[in-house]
Amino acid sequence: YFGFTFYYNNVEYNVGDSNGGYGKGVPTLKEPEDGRSHIQASLEDPINPSNMNVTSDGSYEDAFNKDFVLIATPDQTIVSIIKDQLVNLGVPDNIFNVQGLPSEIIDFGIEEKYDVVSPLF
Repeated sequence: YFGFTFYYNNVEYNVGDSNGGYGKGVPTLKEPEDGRSHIQASLEDPINPSNMNVTSDGSYEDAFNKDFVLIATPDQTIVSIIKDQLVNLGVPDNIFNVQGLPSEIIDFGIEEKYDVVSPLF
């Protein structure tokens, strides 16, 4: 068995937030020592041999060692652009797998204060 999904790892702790400390409205009893909560949650159902789109006959046994495309983004416009470009390059559209990354939940950025999203295999 194998699976693939994205995991949400951290949420910034906001001192003085009217929602009890977390910017997303999650109540807390005390501020974490390192200034961050350590929430871990899957963002989507995992992609696995039973549900992924691959170049196979559709059976579980034929889902291994096959071509597939994984697109992960919070923006459906980007999904459409990527799909269109890959189809133009000759990639079959029946092997696309999309993992949505909800921008209303995830605080995207590259500095330490932003949330961490990690792939989990």
